[in-house]
Amino acid sequence: MIFGLDAFEMGAFADAADEFQLLAREYEKDAFLGHAEAGMAWHVQGDLKKSTVAWLRASNVLETYKDRPTISGRTATEGVMSSILNDKSLFYDGEDYEVSLLHAFLAWDFLRLGKQDDALVEIRQGYQIQDDAETRYEATYGMNRFAHFLAAVIQETLGNLDDARIDLERLSKKIPEHPFVKKAQARNAALLQGNTEEAGKSEIFLVFERGRVAEKMAQDFFYETKQSVGRLSLPVFGSPPSAAHALELRIDGEPVGKTIPLERVFKVAKANLKDRIGWITAKTIGRSAAKTLFVDKAAKHIEKKENGEGLSNLIRILGSIVVLATERADLRSWMTLPLSIDILRLHLPPGEYSATLHLVGAPSGRENNSSVDLGIIQCKAGAPVWMSARSLGPRLFATVHTHNPLSSLQP
Repeated sequence: MIFGLDAFEMGAFADAADEFQLLAREYEKDAFLGHAEAGMAWHVQGDLKKSTVAWLRASNVLETYKDRPTISGRTATEGVMSSILNDKSLFYDGEDYEVSLLHAFLAWDFLRLGKQDDALVEIRQGYQIQDDAETRYEATYGMNRFAHFLAAVIQETLGNLDDARIDLERLSKKIPEHPFVKKAQARNAALLQGNTEEAGKSEIFLVFERGRVAEKMAQDFFYETKQSVGRLSLPVFGSPPSAAHALELRIDGEPVGKTIPLERVFKVAKANLKDRIGWITAKTIGRSAAKTLFVDKAAKHIEKKENGEGLSNLIRILGSIVVLATERADLRSWMTLPLSIDILRLHLPPGEYSATLHLVGAPSGRENNSSVDLGIIQCKAGAPVWMSARSLGPRLFATVHTHNPLSSLQP
């Protein structure tokens, strides 16, 4: 995984995808992550056919878990191994927010491939994941804001203006003050009223995937019993790598707008872990206590026997080593996800425009490619221009598509 992540950070996306696919092939328990990470690498490179294939494989992995014999895709053997060793012995089937985002990213790539129907299927699946998670934890994470916005855009491109209005209303209830949601609602209302001037404009839709989420790390707590030593190991998020603040679009050299966060992925990830940490902690305490209790009883039993003190001490030492070695937090997560998904939506008269993207507040670095020249873009009425950009430290990568892909650019 580490080699794939290094390649991804440096912009060697094909190499990163190969490393991640190797993970999926060689480690069955991490197959979901391997395909999800590979899909993100192809997605950022702009190879949408390969990204959708990889992400559909990740989705299919989750589907296979539904046919497994026990709740949450766990076999009886896996449950026992989890209770004895740690949760890393389980198949990783994704956190709720990760699975929801998987469907949202699939929808975004299907949309740019001109497959609106497939995109809507993925959005509906993401909605179901969100509903299930919010029911389970009695919380509202802010998941699927990106999917709601995409749904409205897709419905608009299909001419289903009333459906687009409904999606925007749902999104407005979650983030009523978001400026681009307000603008989208105003445009939708104008189109519903038959405003020919608004209908004759061309649209630029920019999605900016900002930075990268933090990796999980272990927070360890050690304790002593009369006979042995134990450990509690819990997952926590570290600090994310430095990232730019926003992305500025310039048309014919003039700034026309900056992206604004729509879905704060890292915030959702932390909220998801916070809701689960009580259950994780209880399970960890029970498992670790059972291990140390077994060691303590074994050592005490041997000690009662004649000349058993030396062997008893050996059991205490070896038992403590086994407990410390096996009690490890499950730190697996989808590590190539962005910190946030930001958007910019712009409407222009049809024509040819020179477009460039510039990172705002990019962290300093030896390789600073904080601008991308997108060249001349053709803006036509009724044919949206889809721009997708990703920042990784001081580097920016971007792709441009219309209903028929025009170009794919990266520094």
